[in-house]
Amino acid sequence: MLPHVLCGAPAYLRRHGVPDTPQALRGHNCLRFTLSGHAHEWNFHRHGQTVPVRYQVNSSLAVRDALRAGFGLSPVPRTYVEDDLAQGRLTGPGR
Repeated sequence: MLPHVLCGAPAYLRRHGVPDTPQALRGHNCLRFTLSGHAHEWNFHRHGQTVPVRYQVNSSLAVRDALRAGFGLSPVPRTYVEDDLAQGRLTGPGR
């Protein structure tokens, strides 16, 4: 399994706030890549909480593009967004 990072556009986080717990994600637009095989909610094992997913797409590129456009937040494989994170196009809670 690839390491994932929860991220979104800086503009989205400025508008909606930076979630500091999984519970805080419930008020956010959460995106999911439907072909990932994950359930329809995100599981945060360290916190023992789940978060329902509101929007689903069937392309990993569509997830990345939606994140860049400021549509919401999503956990994505770090390798897919490493350059976006380094360039500041995407960021995440705790970054």
